[in-house]
Amino acid sequence: MDNKESVIFVSPNEWVTKEVLSFSTGLKPGKIRRCRDKAWKQGKEWLLVASDGHPKDNSEVMYNLPAINKWIAKQASKQPIQRRR
Repeated sequence: MDNKESVIFVSPNEWVTKEVLSFSTGLKPGKIRRCRDKAWKQGKEWLLVASDGHPKDNSEVMYNLPAINKWIAKQASKQPIQRRR
């Protein structure tokens, strides 16, 4: 019997879970929660989703990976100037 391992590459979907968002961007769960509460807009960067199509306050949160990547990229022009020592 041949014991070969298979490697499968998976690209994230447009809408992802908190775990996939964290893995894809490097953002920690606490940072994701703070961004959702203070900076990101519901319907743009995040959504509540439910299997019956009628999300409630306790429904799962999905995140728009492309929109969040754009939000991160916009911060490049707002960086504080680092002085060389």
